[in-house]
Amino acid sequence: QWSDDLLGRALVAWTTVDKDRTGTVDDPAGATGAVDDLRDSHSALVRLQIEQGDDSFRWRAGLDAASLSAEYSYASTFQTTAGYPFPNSTPESIVRNLEPQPEGIETGAFVAARWRITDDVTGEVGLRWDNQNYDEIDGGTQLSPRINLLYEPSADTQMRLSWGRFYQPQGIGELQVEDGIDTFFPAQRADHFIISVEHVITERISARVEAYYKDYEELKPRFENIFDPLVVLPELQTDRVEIAPSAGLVRGLEFLLRDRSGDPWGWWLGYTWSWAEETVELADVPRSWDQRHTFNGGLSWAEGPWDVSLAATWHSGWPTTPATYVAEPEPLVTIGARNSTHLGDFRSVDLRAGYTFALGDTELLTFVEIINLLAFKNPCCVEYTVRDD
Repeated sequence: QWSDDLLGRALVAWTTVDKDRTGTVDDPAGATGAVDDLRDSHSALVRLQIEQGDDSFRWRAGLDAASLSAEYSYASTFQTTAGYPFPNSTPESIVRNLEPQPEGIETGAFVAARWRITDDVTGEVGLRWDNQNYDEIDGGTQLSPRINLLYEPSADTQMRLSWGRFYQPQGIGELQVEDGIDTFFPAQRADHFIISVEHVITERISARVEAYYKDYEELKPRFENIFDPLVVLPELQTDRVEIAPSAGLVRGLEFLLRDRSGDPWGWWLGYTWSWAEETVELADVPRSWDQRHTFNGGLSWAEGPWDVSLAATWHSGWPTTPATYVAEPEPLVTIGARNSTHLGDFRSVDLRAGYTFALGDTELLTFVEIINLLAFKNPCCVEYTVRDD
């Protein structure tokens, strides 16, 4: 803190992440496999930032650099026999052995300024620069401009408008070796547009409406299990497919009504309409996390060291892929268009109770959570089995 309005920050950090995953598949119907997956990644980071100004005008700037390295040791085998999992399925054999050891650097810098344009309007602009260089291959430069506006026509109403470009590069430890990929993809890009209005209705109740539009470009290929996405060893399944979208789009509306008093009871009610799709081979397909309608609400109580909340959620079922079976003239299973149908709706009621112990100058928070208190049977996946009578 060099002066009342000039502040500097410095961060030096060392991070290491070790992952160890092993397992086997042994299906008597005709599938066997094994995975041995070891990954270690390391990062040394230096970050410097400076900030100056007051409520009428404030600017910030910073830069960071990280030295990265990773070691992979991945081996897997997967075999199926003819007729598994469907009568018309052909035998399959996949053997993978990958041991890449990437290393490189990430660098970045930013500058941003916020100022009060008028008594009612506050604006902020910013620009970020990033670059990744793994194994002496330049990942390219990403420039991310951002603009934010806040309009306060009265003490009870706030209107916000935001636009920003965001890039998401792969981390040094995020190679998709489980699917046979040992190279990094360029950073993915997303443009976000957000408009929101928040209004205080009474002393206790406020309402917020928010609309968002997110445009995705330069998406990297990914792999999904089109029937059951929640298996423990996803690469040892016959329904694993590569998805290579050229673009993506997400848009939605959110409504929130809440009690802002907080003494001791509180509540909230919300609804979200969202629509998420991606373009694959010139066709628009729902993204696997597309969730058209969502309702949620809750009740909370806080008194002294106690904090208890009850929350309920309902949302539309996620997309899934259908299959059809024809017995004549020969047994034949046909896989339908990806994500062309939906699972059943999801419902959950969750309870959380917490108690905070005061231990001198320290607090210890303890809590118990019960998820899906009413034991709703929520579908997550589909499984197809063909049996002879």
